[in-house]
Amino acid sequence: MLLATSGYQAQAQTNSAATVTEILDSNQVYIQNRTAQVNSVAQPRQQVRTRAARTSLRFNSGAVARLAHNSSLVVGQCAQLNRGTLLVNGTLNGCSTSTVAGVRGTIYTIEVSETGETIIQVFEGEVVVERNLNPEPVDSMADDFDPLDPSFDPVVPGADPVVPFANPVEPPSRPGTSPGIEPPTTGPDPSFDPSIDPSIVPTGPMTDLPRIKPTDGFLVAAQSRLKQSGSPTSDVDLDPALPAASAEGETVDFTEDDALTIAEGQQVIIDADDNEAVILALSPEDFIDLLEGPLINGFALEIPGIANLRRSFEQLFPGVTLPYYWVPPIPSPSIRFPFPF
Repeated sequence: MLLATSGYQAQAQTNSAATVTEILDSNQVYIQNRTAQVNSVAQPRQQVRTRAARTSLRFNSGAVARLAHNSSLVVGQCAQLNRGTLLVNGTLNGCSTSTVAGVRGTIYTIEVSETGETIIQVFEGEVVVERNLNPEPVDSMADDFDPLDPSFDPVVPGADPVVPFANPVEPPSRPGTSPGIEPPTTGPDPSFDPSIDPSIVPTGPMTDLPRIKPTDGFLVAAQSRLKQSGSPTSDVDLDPALPAASAEGETVDFTEDDALTIAEGQQVIIDADDNEAVILALSPEDFIDLLEGPLINGFALEIPGIANLRRSFEQLFPGVTLPYYWVPPIPSPSIRFPFPF
């Protein structure tokens, strides 16, 4: 049985800066509506957002964060996710406009769904979840900014210089050019793909799962699922649209006075307008989706806590075989010749 235990007030934490350490898929990463590049720094109260790109950030605390496509966060007392999906590894409080997650050294993700719900999945360690009573305002330059719809993003000023996208791990695209750098063009942004609908927000571990009706939301589906199941041993068919998890879970009160401790291997679904939350267990597929999804797959730099993630998987699912690419290599002994050649 999953239990929601009383937590503690999340400790105040000032993330004075976030440095861009890696950019993937295109150059569509912005800090305050200006194109960012590797080593660009977002200062307090500044917004970092992505379109058809992913990025890795390192905060002054040493924590690493990853932003998926079509995501947006504001640097402040916490890394405030306004839309999309955020992966956190290390000592960094993450939050949405309705919820704040106080960490105790962990690996977790935050997703703000299309309906405005906050979904927190804890893969290693634990987080204490509370209501966010003082959310950071989104970019003051953007009066029409809707954090749930990237099509309403402020237009990037046309006078901004176009910063060529450069991935240091890619070879030169052709002789005579620097690795991964294309010469600037005067025409339309070559990274823009007109076939991509900006109103569709791809997200993290639940990207490949079927979606429920936006008017319903994950919280409603989860509550319905628990009522149908009655107990973990129920034979009732469960709603496949719900984020992958077992039927084991519970609905708990979640008001301004409540704090929930979400343990390793759990996820919580929270609606900003509801005084309840649903806690569910993660499944092995959730771990696989994280490893193979946009928050980890393809980045040149491995997250520092990947070994802890593997240990967590083994402890939570002792009978499940690790994916072949996740098994640590067996070190081979060095061979010492008796004499030099």
